[in-house]
Amino acid sequence: MPRTTILVGRKGTGKSTIFQKSQKDLISNRKCISIYIDVKSLYDNSTPEIPEEVKSLSSELYKYLIYSNLIKEIVIETKNRLDDFVKVSILKKLLGFDLDQIEQINEQLDEIESTINDVIKHIDGSLIQTFKQTSQNDKSSSDSLKLDISKDPKLSVKSQDSINSSIKTEFEKTLVSYLDIKKSLISKLKEIKNILNIDHLYIFLDDFSEIDEDAQKIFMDWFIAPLNNLSEDFVKFKIAVYPNRFYYGKLDNSKIDEISLEFFDAFYSFEKQVDISKMEMLALDYTKRLLKKRLNLFLGCIWNCSQRNQISS
Repeated sequence: MPRTTILVGRKGTGKSTIFQKSQKDLISNRKCISIYIDVKSLYDNSTPEIPEEVKSLSSELYKYLIYSNLIKEIVIETKNRLDDFVKVSILKKLLGFDLDQIEQINEQLDEIESTINDVIKHIDGSLIQTFKQTSQNDKSSSDSLKLDISKDPKLSVKSQDSINSSIKTEFEKTLVSYLDIKKSLISKLKEIKNILNIDHLYIFLDDFSEIDEDAQKIFMDWFIAPLNNLSEDFVKFKIAVYPNRFYYGKLDNSKIDEISLEFFDAFYSFEKQVDISKMEMLALDYTKRLLKKRLNLFLGCIWNCSQRNQISS
C-alpha cells in the first residue's frame, strides 16, 4: 500500500517474512524502488572510531558519538541501496538509462554521502571539544572545592551530571545547526526520483524496536519523520516494531497505517463492533484451518490418507 506502515508484532509473528514477500512483489513494479535496512545490525555496526582515552573518560560522550555515527550510517546505507538498485537496473536494461542520466544519479548519490560525512565530522568535533572544555572547567572548579567535595560526595555527582547535560545540549544544538535533512537528503532523493521517473521509494526498516529508546528518537526525529512528512509522498516507510516499543515522535499520523499481527488485536478489532463473544471461536477456527493447511502442505499424501482412514473408521 502506498502509505507508511507500522507493522506491530512480537518476535516470531512473521514481520520479516511479510517484508520479504512485499519486496518480492515490488520487484516487477517499475514505478517504485524498495530498499531493506536491518536497523539492529546497522546500530550494532555504528561504533565510531574515537580515541581510547575519550571513550574511557565519558560513556555519555561515547553514546552520543554512536548516535551521530548512526545518523551517518542510516543515510549512507540508504544511498548504497539506491546505488545497488541503479546498477542492477542498468545491468538488466530495465530502465533504459542514457549516460547523462547515469552520471546525474551518481552525482546526487555522491553528494548525499559527501554532505553527511561533513555534517558528522562537525558534530563529532563539536562534541569532543565541548567535553574537553567542560571537563577542564569542572577540574578547575573541583580543585578549588576539594574540601567541599570530600564532605559532600553529591557535589561530584552533580559535576558529572553537568558534563553529561552539556554533551547532550551540544549534540542537539549541533544537529540543528549543521544537519539540514531536507537539503542534504530529501532534495537529492527527489532529483533521483525525477531522473528515474518513479513514484515511490519504499524503505523497509526491520527490528526497529531492538535499538534503545534514545537511538529510536534520533532515528525517528532526524530520518524517518522528515522523509515521511516532507518528501511530498515520495518516501514511504514500512517499519517492523514490537508492541509498546515504538517512538512515534513527529510522525504525521494522517500519513501512516498501523497493522497489528497479534491474534487478540486482529480478532478484537474485527469483532468489537459486533459480538466480542465470537472472538474465541474465530481464533480457534483460524488455528484449526492454519494447522490443517500446513499439515496438508508439508505432509501431503500421509496427512490425506490419515484423514480418510479416520472418516472410514
